[in-house]
Amino acid sequence: IKKAGEEGKSKLRWLDLGSNDVRERGAVAIGEAIECPGVRISRLTLRGNGILSEGMDRLGQGVAMSQTLRRIDLAHNGFGDRGAIAFADGLSRGTTSHLRVLLLAFNSIGPDGTAALMRSLANTEVEHLDLGCNVVGPDGTKAIAETINSTRLKSLNLACNNIGIRGDRSGMTALAKALEVNETLEILNLRGNALHTNCAQDLADILLEDTALIQLNVGYNELYDNGAWEIAEALEDNTRLLGLDIQRNEITDEGAACSAKTWGLNATI
Repeated sequence: IKKAGEEGKSKLRWLDLGSNDVRERGAVAIGEAIECPGVRISRLTLRGNGILSEGMDRLGQGVAMSQTLRRIDLAHNGFGDRGAIAFADGLSRGTTSHLRVLLLAFNSIGPDGTAALMRSLANTEVEHLDLGCNVVGPDGTKAIAETINSTRLKSLNLACNNIGIRGDRSGMTALAKALEVNETLEILNLRGNALHTNCAQDLADILLEDTALIQLNVGYNELYDNGAWEIAEALEDNTRLLGLDIQRNEITDEGAACSAKTWGLNATI
């Protein structure tokens, strides 16, 4: 691939090497290849390849220097915070001018890795970030809140990240405060994050503002009737949200009846 690029003969646009035991040496080689100006790959899949920090660093640099890569899938590699930080360091060595989609689910990324990634995406054109099924937690969510308004993210997947674990509300409160003034995020997935009833006020705070948000997923949490009421009341005056997923939150008939009355006042959702 690199040789063809150097000779101006490369026509490859999509490369899928998912689940092929690429590991460190392969990842370094691919990173070097996509950095070559003549390589025109726009879509790269490397999920499930056991890539760790050395490979992630070189891939990050390759992504940052590429003039064509728009989408990279690095899910299911298990590189943890070290790999996430290495990838972020690599991104910092270039402009990351073309990347739009970054998929990092199932990699055991914690707060430190999340913070490094978010800093590396500030002032880039990345629009879609998938951090689903990692270990972001409340502290990682606060790191996202600190940086998200310096990004151009349109969709953010934080499903199954223990954001509200053991009743901790701090991450959701910080994120809600940041999103109240956010002008780009349209899709937010908070499914399966142990968000308790006390987090519903934070969700309501987001919905009370005229933000860009049009889809919100808070399914598989612990919002119960009181949480459903909080969200429903906030939606009375919301003119932006088109879709709300609130399944499996232990909402009873009573909660549904009260919510239906307020949702009936919303002509948009």
